[in-house]
Amino acid sequence: MSLLNMKFNEDTMYEQLRGGLLPDEQITAAVYASFQNAGFFGGGGMQAGFLALTDQDRLVGVRHGLAGSAPFAGYIGLLRKLKVKKGLLGSRVIEYDDGSTHLRIAVTPKLGSGIDLPHQAEHFQTLIAVLEARQI
Repeated sequence: MSLLNMKFNEDTMYEQLRGGLLPDEQITAAVYASFQNAGFFGGGGMQAGFLALTDQDRLVGVRHGLAGSAPFAGYIGLLRKLKVKKGLLGSRVIEYDDGSTHLRIAVTPKLGSGIDLPHQAEHFQTLIAVLEARQI
């Protein structure tokens, strides 16, 4: 699915994130996120997508660009780098590196119009509390 025909609502978010789950794994907190490749130039610009925390200590995500989707997943305890930094207006920037995928992920507790995720603020708090405690 490309960014041009993407619907940002709760049903779509969970449908896409379920594709990265292991058998019997459950999502505990899922949020809308903005992604950027980390590195000196951050090539590729910003991409929209979703990020989730699971009950098996993993981060699962899917990012969407004009050319299509790029899913990723990693066990929190096995990540090379996991940092949470404060951003603007209550947002957080998560630096994620599993050895093959290195991203900057921005998440916010509140979203603008056109994005229908009623549990964003609640799931944002859960996600950030877990990740801040597990920074590497």
